Amino acid sequence: MTRERATRAILLALVTGGALAACASPATSLAEPLPASPGLPVPPKDAVRELPPPAERWAIVAGVGAYKPGLSSLHGDEDARAFARALEEHAGFSNDHIVLLAGGDSPSCRPAWPGTPAGKRQSEHSAADCTPTLTNLIGKLYEVPLDAGLLVFFFSGHGEVVDGESVLFPQEIQYPAGLNREAQASYLKRSGLTASAFAAPLKDRHVTQLMVFLDACRNAPGEEKDSHEGTAAAPRNDTFDLAKAGLQASLKFYSTEGLAYEDPQRRSYFTSELVRALDGRRDSYGPRNVLTLEALINQVKNNVGNRSLADRKLSRQEPKSYLEGYLPEVVLAGREVPPGAHPELLSGSSVLMTPDGKRVYVADNRRGAVIVFYTTGGKPQEVIDLRPGQPGKMVLAVRRGRLYVSEPVSRTVVIIDTATDQVIGRMPTGPSPESLALTPDETKLYVSNQQLAPNGTISVLDPGGTGPIGEPIGGVNCPEGLAMAPDGKRLYVETQCGSGDDPLFVVDTSTDIVEESFRGFAVGGLGLGMVPNGEKLYVGTEKPDRTQVLITATGDVKLVGRDRAAYAKYFAVTPDGKYVLGVGGSSNLVFIDAITDEVLEPRDLGVPGAGIAIGMVPPTRKGEPPHAACYIWLPDASQLFFTGLDGLLPPRQETPD
Repeated sequence: MTRERATRAILLALVTGGALAACASPATSLAEPLPASPGLPVPPKDAVRELPPPAERWAIVAGVGAYKPGLSSLHGDEDARAFARALEEHAGFSNDHIVLLAGGDSPSCRPAWPGTPAGKRQSEHSAADCTPTLTNLIGKLYEVPLDAGLLVFFFSGHGEVVDGESVLFPQEIQYPAGLNREAQASYLKRSGLTASAFAAPLKDRHVTQLMVFLDACRNAPGEEKDSHEGTAAAPRNDTFDLAKAGLQASLKFYSTEGLAYEDPQRRSYFTSELVRALDGRRDSYGPRNVLTLEALINQVKNNVGNRSLADRKLSRQEPKSYLEGYLPEVVLAGREVPPGAHPELLSGSSVLMTPDGKRVYVADNRRGAVIVFYTTGGKPQEVIDLRPGQPGKMVLAVRRGRLYVSEPVSRTVVIIDTATDQVIGRMPTGPSPESLALTPDETKLYVSNQQLAPNGTISVLDPGGTGPIGEPIGGVNCPEGLAMAPDGKRLYVETQCGSGDDPLFVVDTSTDIVEESFRGFAVGGLGLGMVPNGEKLYVGTEKPDRTQVLITATGDVKLVGRDRAAYAKYFAVTPDGKYVLGVGGSSNLVFIDAITDEVLEPRDLGVPGAGIAIGMVPPTRKGEPPHAACYIWLPDASQLFFTGLDGLLPPRQETPD
């Protein structure tokens, strides 16, 4: 690696625990108020503006759960697993691009890169391969793929400053309490992971961006029990200075005073706040629906300080950041939603709620009409008659004031003016139009035309009503449900007639070309559930009768729940993005925790639902706040079931990670 190339390397070091400063040294407790975060420094003109694509992101994640006698036990292994999950689910890291060294057996242990010199696959390893030993840590650094665009290194465990340089303690180290200081320093530097030892393997790996997260020095490394004392302030100089070893640092995030603590549940404040920040359903993403570097810094600083002080009363853990080389607005997680867009209205559904929460539209194909229900004021429902047609799915263009409805009998899309709720036009489609999807900028309307391969197509129409935009999208067999990514860059297409191996197709909306597909969904339905930040797509599948979730950034697919009770065909997400509700697989209303994908206790509606919408409804009394409500169409009962979410959602225990 040339010196010129080395100076282009980027380091993002997030370090906590007194910056690994003399962890066993006593000091006075800290009780002063948390200081306001200073403004981030002005970045250079050539500052990094974005992370590399997911295919070029790699990670080594390590955590020590138990040390030898003489070092207090931690839950670093749990920290590592939580952080690895966060990288995979929220930061665009593929499962097989994450090496996890936290002990335990597969699948929690992933000790090999694809194509490493040893040729060992993730499933071919021994227990020794999974442990965060010095040999394994350095060995994996030497195996980082050449020209990796981004490497993330995470370590949770103990550490200490030795001769002005931080040393991370691998699992096998034994704290040398009985030696004199010189011998002790020699042992720790020889047996631990120093900054220079960390940097050496990377000099020839051509890594252009490097992030290092060090949650080290929790409690006191030389004590078996938790310390409730603070420790000496960390040295003013950087003690894990990778820049001195040939890498340029762009951000360092130290806890410069005191120890790094665990909360009463024995969870790391620092790691849990990193995971919380990456999780887009915990108010960290902001109005753009993305997590920026600046937002990460501010949230971790504030929450770690506030939580640790609240729990410990007299001691506070205070991270401190140093930014060089990255723009503060670099996006770490999430997908930006264009201003004014409403992701819940962009994908085809038989039930839609207007953004102001005053109206609910229901496509009733049995009556051949779109029914308009008013949520406040006691106004009677209205009927938009489409007979002899049979309305299918709907999308709502808020800025245009138009409701679009697929109508297979006439092979058209019906256009309804939402100001008057009158039909103002129709646009021809292909045979058997099923579902719809709309780009956030309201410039393209997609229609799935359900036909056997090779005749299945997706029409691309002008929402202004002028007709087709270019040629239909081909190469999709029996396209049915459609879902638009919140940022409008991808269209997801459910298919049928694939002999039990129905693919889920992904269309690049900039080119209107199918760019990839995921097999084995066997959907047989028309509903897809996209979480607001676009990270997860929920799909009801018939073989087996289960709900599957696609991690959109990585393409990883997993089943939700343990049995058919988790099966749904139509989905909606709560306003805070924490729950996905589904209907249509049975008479059950299914509740899914959108953070953990745990299936909660269902509620029996008596008959199957055929559509669901969730939104904020205006108050019925003056002075009251809006409230979240759920509307479910029950065609067998010719009824729109509705209820407030308060009391409907099962109780959920909030946890930091």
